[in-house]
Amino acid sequence: MHALRVVYDPASHTAAWTNISSDIGDQPVNDAVIYTATGERYVSTNFGVDPGRRRHAEAAVAGRTIAEGKNGDRLLDAATHGRGAYRLRLK
Repeated sequence: MHALRVVYDPASHTAAWTNISSDIGDQPVNDAVIYTATGERYVSTNFGVDPGRRRHAEAAVAGRTIAEGKNGDRLLDAATHGRGAYRLRLK
């Protein structure tokens, strides 16, 4: 499994590739988000999610986002296939 972060610079027409893979094994990755302030990575797969190498829901997770809450909290959202959407408050 390879999860890559790509940053494209339209001025120079170049891209910078950063490997953000973890030790989650050989499985499809559907989405990944990075909280740039801390470098935390959150990856979603067909078999659940791996927030910092801690396994959770056994459902395909199609998308993830990180948002700022009203009190400055970080909120991690996960949308699954057939099992709803979830929000986790991060510390």
